[in-house]
Amino acid sequence: MPKTEQDLDRLASRLLRETIEGGMYRDNDGVEAWHTYREQPLLALLRESAYPGMGSAGGGGSRTAGSPATISVEAVDLFIAIDREALDTMWLDERIRAQLRGRLDAQLEDRVRIWVEQWRPDPAKRQQLWRTLSKWVTQIESLLDPAKVVKLRGSACPACSNTVAMVEECGELVRTPALAVAVGSTGVLATCRACGMQWPAESINDLAAVVNPEGFAVAGIRP
Repeated sequence: MPKTEQDLDRLASRLLRETIEGGMYRDNDGVEAWHTYREQPLLALLRESAYPGMGSAGGGGSRTAGSPATISVEAVDLFIAIDREALDTMWLDERIRAQLRGRLDAQLEDRVRIWVEQWRPDPAKRQQLWRTLSKWVTQIESLLDPAKVVKLRGSACPACSNTVAMVEECGELVRTPALAVAVGSTGVLATCRACGMQWPAESINDLAAVVNPEGFAVAGIRP
């Protein structure tokens, strides 16, 4: 399904912007009160996990309660891989390269903002960028909040019709079922590793209606 500019903006915001959510909650005594929840951008959380206390020029890397105090080798590896992928891809775009010229110290977040700004209007580039950012979101969330992942073997993705995908694991390309469901503390998310299409919790029923339901049962999901 083609992604709109609004789709890309929402996805990019998970990586780049602090989100603030609120709602009415009732305590054990039945008293209702408004509570606000702040969620730090994923790139800032990854940076803090990789390089504790260093922060970032973008202001998103300050330590928060519960942040890891020791360096995570996995976080360092992922941060370097994302940074390199972003730089390698953007450097091929003449307009982005012109904006980055003379800004060798630009933070990853700043470069991604330029990337989104430049590729957002073009449908083909927007789709490519959405797939890349979607992959990053999944990788970061999987690292910081490991989820139970169940692969839906034999099920074809409704968006691209693929049943398998080629993914890189430990430096090698391997075949894996295209569809997988991840269940973590942040909720449920189904992803196609072939095309990048995702189904959040509110869309799980739509996916379950057209694929093998056994995988959902294994994941403990009853659509």
